[in-house]
Amino acid sequence: MEFPLFYDHNGTTILRTPVASNADGSITMTSDMDVGSLVQISYGDPSTIVESIREDSRRIHQFQPDILHIFSCAARRTFWTSKEPTYEIQPFKEISPSCGFFSHGEFLRTKGNLNQHNVTLVIAAMREGEKKEASAMSVLTERGTLSKVPLVSRLATFISVTSLELEETNQKLEYANEKLKMAAIIDGLTGLYNRKEIQSQIEKELAREGTRKFSLIMLDIDNFKQVNDTYGHQEGDMVIIALAKILHNEEMAYTDKFSAGRWGGEEFMLLLHDTDVSAASFIAELIRQCFANTSFPTVRMQTISLGVTQTTEDDTLDSLCTRVDAALYKAKKSGKNKVEVL
Repeated sequence: MEFPLFYDHNGTTILRTPVASNADGSITMTSDMDVGSLVQISYGDPSTIVESIREDSRRIHQFQPDILHIFSCAARRTFWTSKEPTYEIQPFKEISPSCGFFSHGEFLRTKGNLNQHNVTLVIAAMREGEKKEASAMSVLTERGTLSKVPLVSRLATFISVTSLELEETNQKLEYANEKLKMAAIIDGLTGLYNRKEIQSQIEKELAREGTRKFSLIMLDIDNFKQVNDTYGHQEGDMVIIALAKILHNEEMAYTDKFSAGRWGGEEFMLLLHDTDVSAASFIAELIRQCFANTSFPTVRMQTISLGVTQTTEDDTLDSLCTRVDAALYKAKKSGKNKVEVL
């Protein structure tokens, strides 16, 4: 209520206070607003309002009306709090008899256009004949008996709410950025790292100072082309996803030592941090057995071949990947569904 929306319409300034805040974050206004309107948040400063009222009361007093018709928006009554609902119409009390009511909006014609206003105070001063001699207006003196509007409290509430909304917006942006970052390194089908990311992690391990003892496992689904040719690519994807789930489970068991990525097609690469070739071979065998025992609704049971190698002092990315690829090739050539080490 203290921060009405402010915009220009038909050549005049319009103020609007929302009548409801909805669950979806939208607000309900007292009347339609044109699409494309430039809307700003304004602030109803109590001292400015009171001084404006007093200035207007001086001018009306000089007019010497016989009667005043006062129409105040109900929003203004709420603004002044329940203790002083007539705070701003006090200065008119001694000018002349008055009547009026609180409304939910006021229609004023400006420059030939009829506009609905909100949060306004409309005073019609009327007189019959010439004005009488103006009397002293004692009500213009300062009124220290009226309580002050809780300005600090209102501003504090406004700042608190806007800060919370800003924090929520930042969290949403941070979440969106994280999703974008993950999309850049995650394979869309399997949820594992893509080739670029798993390759990058291998390079970081090679560049790490001190001991570089780590192992790679490269695995490939046996006879996968037959699966696609016989059952279709959709069923083939289900086989790939099933293998990825096994690797996900293994990754959870070796959270700080295990990274899995899709190398390409039906090939996968596993990076085992601080792991020698003996432990890597054991893990590879567990993965082989687990996948061989996986059943599919349509496709018959499948197998994988795995190659294992451990880094040496002089290894580069090319030499390491070439060696683990050779180990995988050896497993394929020697009968498939097995683990070979080089």
